[in-house]
Amino acid sequence: MRRLLVRLGRGLGIGLLVTGTLGLAFATGVYFTLRAAVSRPELVVPDVVDLDGEEARAELAAQGLEVMVTGSRHDANVPAGKVLEQFPLAGTRTKRGRPVRLVLSLGPARAVVPQVTGMSVRGAQLALRAAGLRLRHTANVPSATVPIGRVIAQDPPPGTEGYPGDQVALLLSSGPPERAFVMPELVGRTWGDVRERLERSGFRRIRARRAGSPDESAATDTITSQWPRPGHRVTAGDRLSVVTRPAFLYEMESRP
Repeated sequence: MRRLLVRLGRGLGIGLLVTGTLGLAFATGVYFTLRAAVSRPELVVPDVVDLDGEEARAELAAQGLEVMVTGSRHDANVPAGKVLEQFPLAGTRTKRGRPVRLVLSLGPARAVVPQVTGMSVRGAQLALRAAGLRLRHTANVPSATVPIGRVIAQDPPPGTEGYPGDQVALLLSSGPPERAFVMPELVGRTWGDVRERLERSGFRRIRARRAGSPDESAATDTITSQWPRPGHRVTAGDRLSVVTRPAFLYEMESRP
């Protein structure tokens, strides 16, 4: 019994001795670690805003600081790859080995010109606005194929890269081109010869009436006067009048 108690006592003593030794070693390690941390000299964080990312890394590393890039965003005034923000701020006191967090610029945001040909002005405005662009101005030209009020062409063309706020000019259709021709000389020609050519040019007869007493001895159906005069420009809706012998007045109107 006594031997058993002696053995137990010896084992307990050895265990306490080992435990105490380990505890002392742990405490000593913590002490020296804290002491080293506290005793590390402070330094002032340099200003790396507006520096290139690699330049900023080199500057901070030379001071014994770590670098962490925590984000990036577009900026209209700072070229891509340069430092937009840093934390801690320049001038802050910190310990060697501490991290400095950086935000880098992606440069100005880009905008791609959308396809708006064939759209109405309102539809084109909405498409440009959705792309971050603006309508500069519009011009109108006749078109036989594009409906009136629709976009015929655009400048810059679709797919062009620009910046938000850039402007796009539109060319709009004013509808089919106006039909026009120059009035020829008709006096002295017969109405029968002239009428068919005028109808092919888009005129239709709207009235014929006696203009005075017929002269039976005169050449039948010969044109004696006309309006408009030769050389006059005639467009859709304009009227043409001729007087013939015997004295008949014929009136025709140009079709749109």
